[in-house]
Amino acid sequence: MKNRAVITATGVISPAGMNTDEFWNSCLQQKDYICPIPENWKHYSSFMSQYWSPLDKYFPGSEWLLKMDLLQLDFCQLMVLDAAYQAITASGISFSIVDSRKRIMRLECINPERAGVFIGTGTGGITSLLSAHLSQLLSTADHLRLSSANQDSSLKRYNPFTVPMMMVNGSADILGIRLSLHGMNRTVTAACSSGTMAIGEAYRAVAEGRLDFALAGGVEYLHDPSGGIFRGFDIAGTLTRISDPVSCNCPFDQSRSGFLFCEGGCAILMIESLEHAVKRGAKIIAEIKAYQNAFEAYNLMMMDPAGLHIENLLRSVVNQSGLKVQEIDYINAHGTGTVLNDQIESDVIDRVFGKEVPVNSTKSITGHALGASGALEAVVTALSVYYDRVHGSKNLRNPVRNLNFVKNTSTHRVKNALTESFAFGGHYAALVLGKV
Repeated sequence: MKNRAVITATGVISPAGMNTDEFWNSCLQQKDYICPIPENWKHYSSFMSQYWSPLDKYFPGSEWLLKMDLLQLDFCQLMVLDAAYQAITASGISFSIVDSRKRIMRLECINPERAGVFIGTGTGGITSLLSAHLSQLLSTADHLRLSSANQDSSLKRYNPFTVPMMMVNGSADILGIRLSLHGMNRTVTAACSSGTMAIGEAYRAVAEGRLDFALAGGVEYLHDPSGGIFRGFDIAGTLTRISDPVSCNCPFDQSRSGFLFCEGGCAILMIESLEHAVKRGAKIIAEIKAYQNAFEAYNLMMMDPAGLHIENLLRSVVNQSGLKVQEIDYINAHGTGTVLNDQIESDVIDRVFGKEVPVNSTKSITGHALGASGALEAVVTALSVYYDRVHGSKNLRNPVRNLNFVKNTSTHRVKNALTESFAFGGHYAALVLGKV
């Protein structure tokens, strides 16, 4: 690699917090946001899982947005713009408005030809696609009775901007357009590994000298007026079936029965070459020391129980970083709460890193935000490196394996850390972050 790549700012939207500080404090306080699933979903089917983590009617409100954006952009696109605004504001980079009508901006001191955007998402504008489909369906008299059941006013009018709203690549595109960034613009779609892989690809572009600056992360929004998306995971048996809302989300615990479905979220990380960051006097949160991904080619919805491809991935990414496995001070695990995945992941961690390294699951607080989850966890990992703080895993009373699971938030020296993501389809990814 040609350059060292560093994280200099972040922006977050999540049920656990609408900016980085709120999100980080919720993690440290192990404060989750769990609600019963909407009652109107039960008009359409019964559900085995009864709880989820919703975004609770959040509407972005940064000065980058126009009133018309709320009608013309998918919610994923709105969240990416808002989270990027948070990151750029936190970075101290000033910006000027080139076209106020279209809200086109230019970042000062950033070469737009060497600045890029990398966004990961599992489903892109699926909410806009569903809204368009239901609006078409409900436009006929035979189906008008359904409109009162779902009580979603957005379905009464077909949105003429449906096509750009539902495009999977729309979130990366709108951010590049609004900021006049002419460098690489990439969308990564690899289910639950999407956010991690987008950050990793941005890291490679900066480290290889193709870019000086990148905005990278993950976004997902799974709002559905009838609960159909939720039902897909529920009927597959992947969601928590524990009836107590306090303890229903419990990754790595022996009582786990599936993951807590999160309606969505977004995390954007600012990644720069170390030289570029130092030159502009940037605050450096953490360095990205390595990235690796793998494809297991085993099953669309299951990990290979042997975990050999995951093991090879983790050994490879640590080796790429120039470290030894004993030098990893903290692991932010994928930790979903599904029965088989937690068993395999904890087994592989034991084989590769042993029983001493601290391990936690951010999903024990946030639930599983699918394509956004890896980016949210990358933010947590970077902040753990910066602050030497590791949040506890909530509801972890009887661990599945005798590892050093962090049950309560604590101060811990984190010089080097690893965050990992595993996805349906067999897409696996990991990042090694560390102090500069």
